[in-house]
Amino acid sequence: MPGTVAVYDSDPQGSSAKWLERREAGKPVRATGPIHKLPALVKACEKQNCDWLIIDTPPWHDDKVNIRSIISVADFVILPTKMSRYDIEILPKTVKIANSLKKPWMIVLTMGQRSNLLEQTKQNLSETADLLGGSFCSTVLMNRVAHSVASYHNSTASEMEAGGLAAFEIRKIAEEVRAALR
Repeated sequence: MPGTVAVYDSDPQGSSAKWLERREAGKPVRATGPIHKLPALVKACEKQNCDWLIIDTPPWHDDKVNIRSIISVADFVILPTKMSRYDIEILPKTVKIANSLKKPWMIVLTMGQRSNLLEQTKQNLSETADLLGGSFCSTVLMNRVAHSVASYHNSTASEMEAGGLAAFEIRKIAEEVRAALR
């Protein structure tokens, strides 16, 4: 994804914010502020010609007001989903909010593992996306060591191994997201 990227971490775990703090200058910038000031933060990012504002949300959101506030400022909602029943069961709740706000969304299967469940999970998620009015990313972000190694180096798999499989998957997912945004 070329251009300027800002990241807003609304997840109480704060892993994205911590990762950003360890990054070198010239990498994605950390967008901060209370959740009720998110619309102003989005406008500030636009004024600074930020190409992408990525908002990291908690995986579970009992507070529908906060997740609704976040989705309301989004141009597009990416729903990263692991191959777990827990993650899949949460999807309809978030999708309902995105649909009520008329925001396009895409399910991206992450931390995929080669097993007899992989193809079944992909099929189920694709059907769910079709049924609920969204899309499903056909590229799976597999659970690769490159992602863990990169996180220890405050980097990304694409920066560490530009020609590796993890970087390839990230590029393909980015292509699918860009195509969905058109």
